[in-house]
Parts: sequence; C-alpha cells; structure tokens
Amino acid sequence: MKFASILLILSLVVLRTNSQHTDHSNEKDSHIVSNEIGVNEGDGTYKYGFETSNGIKRVEHGSSEGHIEGTSAYVSPEGVEIKTTYIADENGYHAVGEHIPKIPEYIIRALEYIRTHPYVEKDYYTGEFKTPRTPTIPTKSSLNHHFRQ
Repeated sequence: MKFASILLILSLVVLRTNSQHTDHSNEKDSHIVSNEIGVNEGDGTYKYGFETSNGIKRVEHGSSEGHIEGTSAYVSPEGVEIKTTYIADENGYHAVGEHIPKIPEYIIRALEYIRTHPYVEKDYYTGEFKTPRTPTIPTKSSLNHHFRQ
C-alpha cells in the first residue's frame, strides 16, 4: 500500500511537470488565437499584434518618423517564456530581454578609460605630440541609453 501511494504521488508530480511545458511536437497544428492590425494612412502610424495557440506573441507599433516599439515572446521547450522588448529609431535597433547578454561592467569601464585617455603619437621628425584621428568611443551613458541595462 505504501508503494502504491508513493507511485501515485510520483505519477502526479510527473503529470504536473509535463503540463507546465508547451507541447512543441504539435507546432504544425498551432493556430492564430488573436490578430490585430491597425494602419492610420493619414499620419503613417500603425500597430499590429498576434498570438498563436503555441505561445508565440507579437505586438508592435510605429510612427511615420521611423520610431518603432514592440515586444515578441515565445515559450521555450523548457516551458519558459522568452520575451524581447525592442525599440528601433534614429539611434538603431535596441533589444532588451533576460536572455540577451548584458555588457559586462569591466568592458564599460575599459571603454570609458580609452575615451578619457586618447592615444598620443610622437612625431618622429618634429618631436611633436599628435592625437591621431580615431573612431568615436561610446560613453557609459550612451551605452546604457542604447542597451537600456
């Protein structure tokens, strides 16, 4: 009797664990649960969104100036929702999500050091110190703005 009750408890735990995961074997059988599209031809704004039965979601809106914001999400095979929020504008495309690696603090410090300590060359013939033309190195605040850590 004790063995049967332990077996029953283990079976319930396995069933509970399996029910938390999305069944990805039936991806071809998924269907659209909701779909919304809106375009304002007068000012160029738009918005759209959809959701499927297998957990895929997308919402986006944009303006005629090229500013776009949105989110997309799906459920991983482990049953975890992977969500990405993004902005696309004149500064580029910037995505944020727990699954996207963050810029390590030591890299940000190194870039700040390089920016504040420019390379200086000594001219071989004249002895003058010259700062060669170098690409612009991003600041910590611009990195935080672009990557929204």
